[in-house]
Amino acid sequence: MKVKVTIWLIVFIVFYMNAYSEDAFQEFKIKRKNTFEFTKKPEMKDAKNSTIISFAVKDFCDVTIAIENLDGKILRHLASGVLGANAPEPFKKNDLEQSIEWDNKDDLGKYIDDKSSIKIRVSLGLQAEYEKDLYYS
Repeated sequence: MKVKVTIWLIVFIVFYMNAYSEDAFQEFKIKRKNTFEFTKKPEMKDAKNSTIISFAVKDFCDVTIAIENLDGKILRHLASGVLGANAPEPFKKNDLEQSIEWDNKDDLGKYIDDKSSIKIRVSLGLQAEYEKDLYYS
C-alpha cells in the first residue's frame, strides 16, 4: 500500500513540475522589454587614451556593443547585457542613457590606432539561440 501511494505521489509531483514549471520560474527571469529603439543615436567621442561611446534607449532592453573593422569583422566585444536594475558592468544600472568607455584595444589587448578603419556597432534586442554542440561524442 505504501509503495502505491509513494508511486502516485511521485507521478503527481513530476506532472505538476512539468505542467507549471515554466510559469513558476518566470518570476525569477530577468524582465526585458520588447521596445528596441534609440532615443539618442550612438556616438563616439575621443577622450584621453580612450573613446567614449554614448547612446540612449527608449526602454530597458538587451544591448550589445562591438567594435568592427570596415569589413564587418569584430575586433572587440565590448559589452553585452540587459539594461535595468541588474545591468552588468560597464552599463549603468537603472539608466536609459549609457556612456561606455573603450580603452582603444582589441580582444587581444593590442591598441587600434587608426580609428578611421573601425566602426562601432550598438545592437538592441539580440537574443541567444542554441545552434549545436561542439566536440560532443
